[in-house]
Amino acid sequence: TLSEELVQLVLDVRDQLRRCAEVVWYHINEVLCIKISLSSVRRILKRHGRVDKPRRHRNRRYKGIPRPRVLAPGDLVEIDTIHLFNPITKQKRYIYTVIDLYTRMAYARVYKELRPIYSLNTILEAEQYFGFNFKMVQSDNGLEFARYFETRLENKGIKIRHTRLGRPNDNAHIERFNRTLQEECTGNYYLESEPLKKMDDKILSYIDFYNYHRVHLSISYRTPSQMLHRL
Repeated sequence: TLSEELVQLVLDVRDQLRRCAEVVWYHINEVLCIKISLSSVRRILKRHGRVDKPRRHRNRRYKGIPRPRVLAPGDLVEIDTIHLFNPITKQKRYIYTVIDLYTRMAYARVYKELRPIYSLNTILEAEQYFGFNFKMVQSDNGLEFARYFETRLENKGIKIRHTRLGRPNDNAHIERFNRTLQEECTGNYYLESEPLKKMDDKILSYIDFYNYHRVHLSISYRTPSQMLHRL
């Protein structure tokens, strides 16, 4: 049984921070140096009505556009984000990744936030880097691919297609590239000692290697650039 003082402390910290149970628990244990379990914090907040209801996003709906046949570069381009976690500071960095399904040409940039403008910038930079026009872009239902991202691309004549909810295989090519990028370049975590600019330069250097030197089994031991230039 927890004391009334400890229960009140949990409620006060929750009202002060206005954050989730995990953040409240971390603050009490690490900042205030008072030991309490996460399950106890969750139970206290739930009993006293301090649990936030999950927000519903009106724009996160599956767009039932048929998947096109991929017969040429730019017919279908997938975009996604990798979340890199810092185990010490608990902060995140986000790698925006792009891949063209026909050539397997890939592109990536890293930012500190999830924002539709960064998704848009990455797609437009990838289109310029690849050297061909994108006809359709496919993404999941993340907030970084929200209305602003969709509208700006549609204004440029690029169609938008979302994957089905709970069907990660719809984005199988970009998911495989994400894993390769983490295994061969960035790892699964990042350190604050590595500046954002340095990580971004390392990723861009790897992108050049991936596109022009790394052979792929799925395209008969060719590089993505060879798939592009054989046309």
